[in-house]
This record gives sequence, structure tokens and C-alpha cells, in this order.
Amino acid sequence: MAEEELSGKYVIVGTAGHIDHGKTELIKALTGVDTDRLKEEKERGITIDIGFASLELEQGLRVGFVDVPGHERFVKNMLAGAAGIDLVLLVVAANESVMLQTREHFEICRLLRVKKGLVAITKSDLVEDEIRELVKLEVAELLKGSFMEDAPIVGVSSKTGEGLEELVAGLRSLAAEVEAKDTSGVFRLPVDRSFVMRGFGTVVTGSLFSGEIGVEETVEILPSKLRARVRGLQVFNKSVRRAFAGQRTAINLQGISTAEVRRGDILTLPDLFLPGHMFDVQLTLLPTSPRPLVHLARVRFHLGTAEIMCRVHLLEGKRLLPGEETLAQLRLEKPTFALPGDRFIIRSYSPITTIGGGLIIDILPLKHKKRYSEKVLGALRTLTELDPRRTIPVFATDKGGAGMGEKEIVSRTGLKPEKVRGIVAEMEQKGLIHIISREPLLIISAEVAQELSESIISLLKGFHKTYPLRRGMPHKELQEKLLRRAPFSAFKWVMANLLAEQRLILEKEVLYLPEHQITLSPRESRMKEELESLYRKAGLTPPSWEEASQKLSGTPNLKSKILHLLLEQGTLVRLTEDLIFHQQSLNELKKSVYQKGTSGDRFSVGEFKEWFKITRKYGIPLLEYLDSEKVTRRVGDEREIIRKE
Repeated sequence: MAEEELSGKYVIVGTAGHIDHGKTELIKALTGVDTDRLKEEKERGITIDIGFASLELEQGLRVGFVDVPGHERFVKNMLAGAAGIDLVLLVVAANESVMLQTREHFEICRLLRVKKGLVAITKSDLVEDEIRELVKLEVAELLKGSFMEDAPIVGVSSKTGEGLEELVAGLRSLAAEVEAKDTSGVFRLPVDRSFVMRGFGTVVTGSLFSGEIGVEETVEILPSKLRARVRGLQVFNKSVRRAFAGQRTAINLQGISTAEVRRGDILTLPDLFLPGHMFDVQLTLLPTSPRPLVHLARVRFHLGTAEIMCRVHLLEGKRLLPGEETLAQLRLEKPTFALPGDRFIIRSYSPITTIGGGLIIDILPLKHKKRYSEKVLGALRTLTELDPRRTIPVFATDKGGAGMGEKEIVSRTGLKPEKVRGIVAEMEQKGLIHIISREPLLIISAEVAQELSESIISLLKGFHKTYPLRRGMPHKELQEKLLRRAPFSAFKWVMANLLAEQRLILEKEVLYLPEHQITLSPRESRMKEELESLYRKAGLTPPSWEEASQKLSGTPNLKSKILHLLLEQGTLVRLTEDLIFHQQSLNELKKSVYQKGTSGDRFSVGEFKEWFKITRKYGIPLLEYLDSEKVTRRVGDEREIIRKE
């Protein structure tokens, strides 16, 4: 079939109802399509798996029907079909009224937050008018207080055609009210079928959740992270070049087998998302649940078209009573992919029945080791708002000093990169986050920046308390301590802000707090004067530290502290491990060298030793010092004076 561009609005309608209530026959009467496609379905007369059909309601308005099984054994298939529906068509047989699966399917639709729907009372030709009215009353009682409380209830017969026009009119009215899907989002399609089509290869189908996809584009299959090329597309059985959010879509994939892509997988764009084993959620237990849900309960987790076993870690209590809501962390036995805002269903392990569901709020959370933590719960309550301007700072706080890059923000929020940049700029203006690097983008939360700032201040306070006679902590030492918690870029940014705010001072690679003052006791002052005098008098032939130390009275620890103080103050200068000079002696040395010649004049090591009456032990370190001070430079075995004072 030639490719064409389908325009207009597309709405996905899912059927719901008890086994043998006529869902498939109703879809066939409306569309002419028999959605029972399996041989076993034909033989048994019941729907086992999902079926699909479409109907054009008017020019530019088409609905796609997802016919789901009603038998309790196939509710998991019903859940796969319910993924992505816009409207629910609740089917109730007039000769049986509301049954067990009617209620379960309806509760599932409520948990998935389906917003609109209508009711078809099928097999109306089999009962008297009084019975039909009684069934309508029972249905109205079921719908009371729900999103379908005011939904149309239409009596129909798939055999006689009674009520079909009224039903189509109701569908048309509701479909027109459905908001158009956002095609600007990232492409996502949960796979509900995977099969081989002769002459084409692997074909997958699903309801396109968000975004759009085109022929020849590459897709990634999650959670396997395998890739395939889109060879062809069909929407409502018509070949197209592009498919958009809200459309029932069949995708012919090249480069992958049906064994490598199956129901429960998600198709998306490459290199954007990561599958996860844990999700933070807002969880509701149905009022009809037969028992409370206890901490660490093992349940069946249904998300999109996937079914996975998981453990429920309740974060606000030891158990959840029927009808209650809580924050929880689900730990899955197999990875899958979701985004914040996706809705899920949980069913009990045994007996298998729907007991609850809820909202996914974080797809890559930390493992919450401390339950009942108000800090954790407060952050999770913020995540339930699903506003990226509120959630991104929470995610960034989770990352601590490591910060969040653009790719991780996209992966954790589902936002496109271009949207991320705009939102990040807005949050920076509000002071919620700080941009550490713009290319590549790296952010930290304001909370983390504050914590890092306080850590630096705390480390310096501790250093000053431990070493009261030292001016401060070496910059490199502080950096090494902080790099265990934050990358260099974050450390550099926080340091720059602290220096700009004058909350700390950096001098000669030493950091200290402005309020830090060195106060010496009388004994310490005397030792400082003695040590300074000793080195000043020694000139260019100072004693070793061991020799100098022996001439001082006091403990080795005190002597060492006084030495560090004089070195930090610049009064003394250490040229080698064992050679320490008074700064005054070095200043006089530089003046003397300038007096010996002009710029460009050269002298040998021997001449230098002769000038100042020193041995090689002192001469070589002093010459290297003069080189470092740009007074001289080495030329072969000689030194050349390179500037005048």
C-alpha cells in the first residue's frame, strides 16, 4: 500500500468488562473487524489476548479500539491493552449485569486515571425493558462518585443494531473532548504485540504514548538496549511515513528478531533513557482489597504492557490499609523503563487479583535505607507534583556534590534536551539550582551547594582549632578532602563563591577564615622571637632544623608549631628539607647579586660561593632560589643576571 500522511485527531478507546459480555461482537458491529485473531479464541468463543480495530467517526476524527479479554485468567492481557487508552467503553451484558471482572476492569481504569468513558449495555435484545432499566441502575451505582458518574449509558444489540447509532454519537462527543496528545515529547511506544510478517520480518504494535517516529529512524528497545531501524510504519492499517502520539501504530523493525523484542518492552530514541530496578511511587490500595498490604509484600507489578514481580517497601508505615495511600519504593525482580507520571497497577501474588496502583514519581532513586525519614518523605511529596521546576532540584540533591548532567536530567524526567536548558536557566534565576558548567551542562542543587559551603567552613574551623598557630589550611589539602564528595568543578564553583562573599580568604595557596587570629602565649612569643633571631643572625649559613631546635627550650611539638607559623608568615623560607633561611637574608642576597653586575652579566658557581663565603651545601639551593625569583637564570654551568632591582 502506498504511504500517506494521516491527518486529524486519533483517540484510543479500550473496552472493559466481564467475560462473554459481548465486547468483541460489539467492536465487530461498530467496525466490521473481528478482533479475535487467535485460533483458540475462535474455538472457545472468548477473547484471550488483545485485539484491535478502528472506526472513523467523522472527517478528521478516528478512534482505535483496543479489545481486551474479560476472563480473570487473562486480566494481565487486559492491563497490557489498557496502556495508553484515552476513553473506556465499559461493556455490561443486560442478561448478567455487573459482574466480578466488570468491577475489576473498572477499578483498573480508575487507577490508571482514564478520564472519560461511556457504557454499553449489550445483549439488550435478550431481556425485557424492566430488566434493562434495572441493569442501568446497577451500573449507575457502580459508577457513582467516579470519573464516569455522568457517563452515557446506552443499550445496544450487536445482532439487531439497536442503539449502535446512539453509541457512536456518544463516542463522537467524548472523543471530540479528549485533549490531543503532546507530540513534542520524547518518542515512547510500549510493545503489546511482536510477530513476524512474511516478506517484512519483525513487526511490533502498540499505542504511541508520546512524541513521534518516522521511517528510517533508529529506535532503542528497553530494557535490553538493543537497537533497530524503522523499516515501515502503519497507523490504522495504512502505511505512513510518520506516526504520532495517540495513534495505534505498527512498526516494521529491521535488524532485530521477534525473540529480542516482546510484549512489555518499550521502544524509544537511542541514548536517552536507562532501565531501572527500583521506582519511587505514590501507592493506593483499593478499598476492595481483601487485606492490608504489608511491608516487603511480593506483588505483581503492571506498567504499560509489562508484568514484573516486585517487593513493596512501604516508607510511611508497616502496612497499608484498604482505601489508604502512601509513599513506597518498588524493587523489581527484572528491569524495565518508565518516566515520572506513568501509572501502574499491582495485583496480589496469590490469589491473583487487582489490589491497587498508583503514580511513578522517580525512576532512578537511591535505595531508601531509612524508612519514615521526614527528609526523604518531604522530597518524595515534592516529586508527586510532577513539575520539573520542582523535581529537578530534588533529583540534583540526590546526586550530591557530583551534580547532574544534561543526559541524566533527560533520562530522569523525560524532557527533551532543548527543554532542559530552558527550565534549568529558569531554576537558576530562582536560586533553586546552580550551573557549575554550561558546556557540558552540570548543575548542583542550592541545598547541596549550601552543604558543601558549610563543609568547607567547618573543615577550616576544625583546622584552626587543631592548629591555632597556623595561618590556615593548604588549598590543595582542603581540595583533596572535598573531592571525596564533589568533583573539582563543583569544588571550584563553591570556593569561588565563598571567596567572593569574603567568607574565607586565600593567600599564597593557604585558606583561612577572616575571623581567625593567631594569638600567642608569652611562652610562645618568646620562642618565636628566639627562633627568628637565630635564623636572622645565621644569615646565609643557617643551622639545620635539628641543630636549631636543640638551641630552643620547649617541647618538640611546640617548636614545630612555631616553625610552621614563621614559615606561613613568610618570615622564614624553606629551600630544602633541611635548609631554612630568614627572609631578610634572602632579600639582602638579591640586592647583593644586583650590585655584582648588570643584566646579562654572567658568573660561575665558584664565583658565587666566593662572593658570599659559603659552601656548595648552601650555594646550590640559593642559586636555585634566585632562579625561581627571576633574579638569575641558568646558562650551561653559569648564571646570568636577568633583571635589575
